[in-house]
Amino acid sequence: MKSLTLPDMAKIRLPEPMMEHEIRLRAYDLYEQRGKVQGHALEDWLQSEAELTCRAFVQDLNAAKM
Repeated sequence: MKSLTLPDMAKIRLPEPMMEHEIRLRAYDLYEQRGKVQGHALEDWLQSEAELTCRAFVQDLNAAKM
């Protein structure tokens, strides 16, 4: 199986409003899991964005196999 590359990941886009909403929810979940410790907003946002982008990419890969 081919490794995911940044250019591959960049091709996957969820609709913007949906993507932003999902990222916001996941970032808040990470904040809560950390015990609501301040100072990690950017880290949480970027991690959330990466997770959701990977999930969308895998879903697209699976759909393409069918």
